[in-house]
Amino acid sequence: VSVYPILELISSSECLCRRNTQIRPVVNVTLDPETAHPRLILSEDQKSVRWEYTLQDSPDGPERFDADPCVLGCEAFTSGRHCWVVDLTEGQYCAVGVSRESLPRKGAVSFNPDQGIWAVQQWGFKNRALTSPPTPLNLPRVPKKIRISLDYDWGEVAFFDAENHVPIFAFPLTSFGGERLRPWFWVELGSLSLP
Repeated sequence: VSVYPILELISSSECLCRRNTQIRPVVNVTLDPETAHPRLILSEDQKSVRWEYTLQDSPDGPERFDADPCVLGCEAFTSGRHCWVVDLTEGQYCAVGVSRESLPRKGAVSFNPDQGIWAVQQWGFKNRALTSPPTPLNLPRVPKKIRISLDYDWGEVAFFDAENHVPIFAFPLTSFGGERLRPWFWVELGSLSLP
C-alpha cells in the first residue's frame, strides 16, 4: 500500500493540496454515547471525551466498543465533502479520523484502512499515520488542533494542522463502496474535544 505525507508532495501535487486547503463549512460533530468504550466519559453536550482508569457502568450494546477505548461521531457520510476540527491539547495518547460504520465493536481491532479506519495518532510527542505498518510523521510541531477532511466521492481522507493549515497526511485515494463513514476517535490517556 502506498502512503504519502503531503508535506513531501506539496510541489508535485499542488492541485491536491490546494483542493484540500479550501475553506469548507465545518461539520458540527457530536459524540455517540452508544458507541463509547466504558473507560471513556463524554461531556453532557457530547462535544468532548476523556479517558478514565475506572470502567464506567455502561450498558453493553452491539454498538459499544468493548476492547479499544474508541467512540464514534453521531454523524454519518455517504457522499460529499466534509471537515471537522478536533482539539488535542489535552490528548497525549489519542487518534482521530474516520471509520466505516461496519467497523467491529467487539474485540481488538487493527487501526488501519484494511480494517476500515483512516486516522492519525498522537503518541506522546510523536505523530504517525495509522497505515499498515504505521507511518511516522516528522512534523515541525505537535498539532494542538487537527482538521479532518473527507471527500467521500473522490475517496480521500486528509489531515491538516487546523491552526496554520499545514498539511499533515493524506491517505491514498480509495473507494468507500457506498458504505457510511463516521468520525472516529481513540483516547488512551487524556481527553479531546470538538470545538
